Amino acid sequence: MNNGYQSIIIDPGNGGVDIGYYEGNNYEKDFNLELSKYIYNRLKDLCFPVYITRNDDYTMSNYDRYEYIDNITSEVGGKSLVLSIHIENEKSSGIDIIYSINSDDAINKDLYNKLNAITEVKTKTLPTDDSKDYYAIQRLAKDNMEVVVIEFGYDNLNDTSEEIKSYGDDIVNIIIDFFGDKDFVNCRVHVVEKGDYLYDLAKRYNTTIEELIKINNLGTDSLDVGQILKVPKTKENFYIVKRGDSLYSIAKKFNTTIDKIKDINNLTSNKLAVNQRLLIPI
Repeated sequence: MNNGYQSIIIDPGNGGVDIGYYEGNNYEKDFNLELSKYIYNRLKDLCFPVYITRNDDYTMSNYDRYEYIDNITSEVGGKSLVLSIHIENEKSSGIDIIYSINSDDAINKDLYNKLNAITEVKTKTLPTDDSKDYYAIQRLAKDNMEVVVIEFGYDNLNDTSEEIKSYGDDIVNIIIDFFGDKDFVNCRVHVVEKGDYLYDLAKRYNTTIEELIKINNLGTDSLDVGQILKVPKTKENFYIVKRGDSLYSIAKKFNTTIDKIKDINNLTSNKLAVNQRLLIPI
């Protein structure tokens, strides 16, 4: 996974007796939970190793959240990316991305550049101490936890479910873009481009049309540009091209075909370059 990340943890702020900001019967804890569950379910459907600190309306202290995140990070290994959802009661609208003052910019620069495409990315510190993060979950985090707070304005409490899903889709698409097709993901993710057909995709990814329809719950074989498809992973090797190699010799070496190698690597010609990295289906 990118930069050592092995898990994604969604953290709906507030919950239970901690209702957070509210207007009438609209509570921050409910907004946070609805958006978080939507992001969690979408990432889970796309085969990401994703977890959620609370999936219902119950009270969690900051330390409860930290313990949950720490346990998951320790069990899975590597680093965890934590997305913590909140409402800012002093801001009427918009979204801010809050990263820790202790974040490693060299490691996470790409992630925050992608998030910056949808909103402002910044740090936030305690009013009484600018050497400490504003959010307790960021202050408690260990070095193997990157906690990103996603802060909405209080007007968002009145948003419809469709509007909330739209925010979730923006966040999910950034996660897909950042992590891409990594080894920790149990299936590939393919974003449909103009000219894509299930037949061609099945050949490229060494699977069948029937399998693509099944795992994506498709009711038809027609595709829309921008549609996100799950593609099952197959056993595969990587091969580094050496001087004198050709697609014919590589296909013969691995008992496969030239067409399969070209399809899985999206090659448009038979030309190879020394040190080129090829995916080999087996």
